[in-house]
Amino acid sequence: EVQMTSSWMQEWQALVGQRTEAARCAGRRLVCLVVPEKIAVYADGFPQDLTPHGPRPVSRLLNEAGLPLVYPQEALRDLRKDTETYLRTDSHLTTRGNLLLAEATLRELGVSTALLPEVEDAPSHYVAAGDLGSHFDPPVLEVMRPMAAVSQASIVFDNWREISAIGGHIGTMRVFRRDDAPDERTAVVFGDSYGFGDDAYQ
Repeated sequence: EVQMTSSWMQEWQALVGQRTEAARCAGRRLVCLVVPEKIAVYADGFPQDLTPHGPRPVSRLLNEAGLPLVYPQEALRDLRKDTETYLRTDSHLTTRGNLLLAEATLRELGVSTALLPEVEDAPSHYVAAGDLGSHFDPPVLEVMRPMAAVSQASIVFDNWREISAIGGHIGTMRVFRRDDAPDERTAVVFGDSYGFGDDAYQ
């Protein structure tokens, strides 16, 4: 229902083109991952009909503009046959949903997904309200299970406390290092909360 400006698609084509060329000139690999909105994966669970009135913006960027974006909406929807891919009271993904995003990213980079660890839920669990459930009064809660294994990487730099102290998360930078990593290359992620390595989002 919202119409984009006439230059919208050309601006996206130029931006992705510039980033791709800059990465190529620097000898780096680049992946542009679009994390699907939860509602795009769970539309069938919404009480009203969510049939789109036209192509969604990301679909236009993929199909009309031909941008090389990774958009694993169908894969996240298919995985729901076996497990939840998003938390029930939160707009963020479960551990298995996050694993699927990691696999899609590594495949696009030409890196073996066998490097990723197995994902298992810890036997312990806790009750919490996610970023959606906390908007209700009283909050809507769910049973959450953390990952069984903690990260084998150590955090060597983190400005999260300084950034969150001024009421935001834009500008957060966290650097992980693993001395015995199975791949010696460095990965840099520019993202929003879907790319933030917080315990709550795993």
